Amino acid sequence: MPRRENGHRTARRLYPKLGKCENENCPNKAVERHHINGNTFDNIRSNVLFLCRRCHMKLDGRLEKFVSTSTSKRGPQPPKPCVNCGKETNRLWHGHCHTCNEYQRRNGIERPYRVDGRVEKTLHLHELPCKRCGRPANIVGNPIRGYCKSCHTYLCRKGIKEWSG
Repeated sequence: MPRRENGHRTARRLYPKLGKCENENCPNKAVERHHINGNTFDNIRSNVLFLCRRCHMKLDGRLEKFVSTSTSKRGPQPPKPCVNCGKETNRLWHGHCHTCNEYQRRNGIERPYRVDGRVEKTLHLHELPCKRCGRPANIVGNPIRGYCKSCHTYLCRKGIKEWSG
């Protein structure tokens, strides 16, 4: 008996160009072939529908199963405000929206919120002096744990965890 996937390969070979999704009111481009009677070896044109992925999953009953397993047990959660800018968002990183989180990750400070005129909450980390040598850490990037790059490299090579001066 031939393998099931050979029927799918035959359908792909017979109908290489699909065009528009044949489901009603769907403007998407068709990317899949659906066998109406379920027999993948029956590749006559009247048995094959050209569908987009969403319509094919809906027709097979896979869409409902996918949606029910992909949401959390509590269901979809309402958006929460960002602790910095107040923007309503579903994805929060330690209470920050994506924009505020990226700003803090890249610059080492909280993002200034322009609506109420707040300024930077802390000094830029590169403006702080090194704990060991006192030089300003005016290098590209932020200092590492309060040290300039050369002091951090020195302490790591010596195996010193924290220098107290």
